[in-house]
This record gives sequence, C-alpha cells and structure tokens, in this order.
Amino acid sequence: MSCESRIDDIALYVYGELAPEDEERLEAHADLCETCTGEIARVRELNRALDRRLLEASPALLAECRQELMIAVHSQPSA
Repeated sequence: MSCESRIDDIALYVYGELAPEDEERLEAHADLCETCTGEIARVRELNRALDRRLLEASPALLAECRQELMIAVHSQPSA
C-alpha cells in the first residue's frame, strides 16, 4: 500500500467515515509509515483548531436563510 493511495482516506479516517476494513488497512499502514502517521496527526490538529474557532452568523444572514427555507418548504407540492 502506498502513501498516495492512503492520503485521500486520512480525512475520512479522522472523521470516522471509512469502512471498517479500509480503516484497518490505513491503521496497519500508518503503524509502519511515519509520513502517514504525521499526516493523520496534522489533520487531527487542523480539525481541533477549526473546532475551537467560534463563528457567529449575523442576524441578517440568519433571517435570509430562514426566509429562503420557508420559501423552499412552501413551494414543495403537497403529498
């Protein structure tokens, strides 16, 4: 297994979105590969940094989103 074939799976792995057999293959590879182990650590740290960032939507944006949602809901045909 090459690092190139695993690099796309690392983000999915960190988010817990890989199939169990793919997760096991990635873990087995990372146990022997410092590059992929480092990449997993880097992606985890990036996720932690993003989780710490607090973003608050403006009241105007929230009102606009709610209005668009209501338009979409009311434009759906009744079942």
